[in-house]
Amino acid sequence: MLSGSSGKYADSFSGFVPNDDAPAFSAAVAIIISYLQKTDCSEERIAPLLSNIHRAALEALNAENSCQKKFSESLNKSKSIISIEESISDDYLICLENGQKVKSLKRYLRNQFNMTVEQYREKWSLPPDYPVVAPALSRKRSMLAKQVKPHNARLKNRIAKNKRT
Repeated sequence: MLSGSSGKYADSFSGFVPNDDAPAFSAAVAIIISYLQKTDCSEERIAPLLSNIHRAALEALNAENSCQKKFSESLNKSKSIISIEESISDDYLICLENGQKVKSLKRYLRNQFNMTVEQYREKWSLPPDYPVVAPALSRKRSMLAKQVKPHNARLKNRIAKNKRT
């Protein structure tokens, strides 16, 4: 017997569910049982009624599957809602995967999507020089590196002098 079905007609349909379209058939049987519980219907009308409802349920499921397939295909084509130029701001980059504003893409892509920068660039057809760090952060890092570099050179000179003595 189908789950949730009751009444004198429920036993007529139990045990007959085709393997290839079980969801559609189950939906059709549930509709028929509900209909028959509320109306009087001769037994010879049940089979054609079931056939028509089953066909409609199959069409609905096929349409739903088709829509899901088209949706999945469109996601796989990876069309972003913003342009590549718009994804680059001075203070942040906009991730084309989900629209999140980030300062550095490399760690974000790895943690959120298990994706490398190369995979990201390939998926979105980005040029090899597409930034993975926001321009402002890149300038700040560069400036800090330049400030530290002379200090490191002096430190190396001091260490070298100490080794000679």
